[in-house]
Amino acid sequence: MRASGFLLLVAVSVVDAWAASSERVATKHLDVARKLAKRHVDLSTDYGPLAAQIWSSDCHLTHGIRRADAENVRRFVELYSKGFCESWADFWHEGMRPCGERFSPAWCDFDTDIAERLDLVGYLAAMLSGLEEAPGIERANILQMTLRTLSARSVFEAYPLSLLEAWAGRVTAAYLRGVAPDQAVALAHGFHAYWFRTAPAVRGAFANYTDINPAISDAQKAAIARDLADDPDR
Repeated sequence: MRASGFLLLVAVSVVDAWAASSERVATKHLDVARKLAKRHVDLSTDYGPLAAQIWSSDCHLTHGIRRADAENVRRFVELYSKGFCESWADFWHEGMRPCGERFSPAWCDFDTDIAERLDLVGYLAAMLSGLEEAPGIERANILQMTLRTLSARSVFEAYPLSLLEAWAGRVTAAYLRGVAPDQAVALAHGFHAYWFRTAPAVRGAFANYTDINPAISDAQKAAIARDLADDPDR
């Protein structure tokens, strides 16, 4: 009985630690979104290629980026790489913490079951809550960071696609509730970068927006439909 009680306590402690980790990284990301907004940086329109380069290089900045002449670029790189990219990498690596030790678990050789060790849903819920409460540019920044983490290859390989698609739809719908038609069109066009562009939940979020928004034109509806089509080039 004592042994079973101890194991239960350990299990509860581990779950609490995972939840705390997801809340911690979400708090950091929300803080980055807020700081960027204060600098009038909108991730949906500003520094897109640079942000993608930082993310795709696993947060390791190239010599060229570090020596960027413009002060505002250096400040962006510093905040985005450390506050967003590196904090996400740290969160992900926590799930792999036992690996590399002398008596590593067998799953370390195959990187299996990581979805059961990282509270991704807790992270996404915190980001969605922050998005719903944030104003203007800050909302756009939260959305862009959330979409980027959802599209990460490691996440794609570890979690059920149905879960990721559902969350992509939820955050998209939340963002669309407060934007003008031209912003919705721009967002749909930006979805070219994401594998979940054609997910039913994402398409449904845009469809609901176009159905209830009297200000959107037929041309804007058509543009959104083209960008979310199975073959957007047609």
